[in-house]
Amino acid sequence: MRSSLIALLCLGAAPLVSACATTAPASAALAAQQAEPPGAVLMVRTERHVRAALRTVDDLAQASPALSEVHVLVCGPGLAALQQGSALTEPLQAAMAGGTRVAACGMSLENENIAPESLLPGVEVVPNALLEVLQLQARGYVSVEL
Repeated sequence: MRSSLIALLCLGAAPLVSACATTAPASAALAAQQAEPPGAVLMVRTERHVRAALRTVDDLAQASPALSEVHVLVCGPGLAALQQGSALTEPLQAAMAGGTRVAACGMSLENENIAPESLLPGVEVVPNALLEVLQLQARGYVSVEL
């Protein structure tokens, strides 16, 4: 009787054990996906911070190839660095050519009286950079605000 009970328990538990065995790799894959952010977003407000963000983009490419997407969002006085003819024209163009997304805050453009047409080709304009950062964070992006 005792051996029949043990056999019954083992047979009854077999589907549970096999179910656990088949879901463990899926859970591990999900955990790995959640552990690796899809990219990074750097929000900056000054020209000096734009320069630092561009250096960080280069460093990230070397140190963390898994962070394949990098976004640099610029607000406030830092927008001057995104204008045609700025001292950062070449590094910005190189970063964008390498796949970095550079975006200007539309609200800040209005506040700083900067025409979107004066920005370097390739610089995107987003309506609200803070909202953009929050949306990227919700998608799992790592964010740094300078």
